[in-house]
Amino acid sequence: MKAVLDTNIFVGALQRRDGVNRAVLKQAFLDDITPLMSEALYSEYQSLMGREHLLKTAVSMRRSAKIF
Repeated sequence: MKAVLDTNIFVGALQRRDGVNRAVLKQAFLDDITPLMSEALYSEYQSLMGREHLLKTAVSMRRSAKIF
């Protein structure tokens, strides 16, 4: 299945270990979903990765528990 994964899916998955956003992202990592991305969406993802507070959230989750 192909799907466009908007940045809200990514951010939501970083903020909560459970829920739909994490399940969708997990399916993408397991190759159950093929993520599609436009240049504009890619730029938005790059912008998100530069926001330190989001990265701190992701790192703290990785240290405290399994990502999936």
